[in-house]
Amino acid sequence: KVAKEELEKLLLMERRDFTRTLDSMHEELKAAAGETGEVKYWDFIRADTFEETVKRAWLVSFLVSYGYSTLEIDPLEEKITLKPLERQQVASKGEPFSVPISISLTEWKKRRKQSA
Repeated sequence: KVAKEELEKLLLMERRDFTRTLDSMHEELKAAAGETGEVKYWDFIRADTFEETVKRAWLVSFLVSYGYSTLEIDPLEEKITLKPLERQQVASKGEPFSVPISISLTEWKKRRKQSA
């Protein structure tokens, strides 16, 4: 049985770890964007494993939702671009929004072959 105080400490630690992980991902995104200030979404989230790719996509969704990056979608070119922001920017109107981007194992394998 876990005491309430222990549970609160654990949740606080998890929040701190998540914040550190998100900060690290933001720094990685800024470095990947380099001088152009942007990076292709799939190039950035792609990892050696499907699980790691999904985790990176999940973290990027928080960066976009929290205002640390923009996500631009060009449906005609089938291109998704991330543009990291130097610091958090909160939208002046409305609530933060989220754009779901499906990542199937088949899609991951296809994109992994394309990058090789």
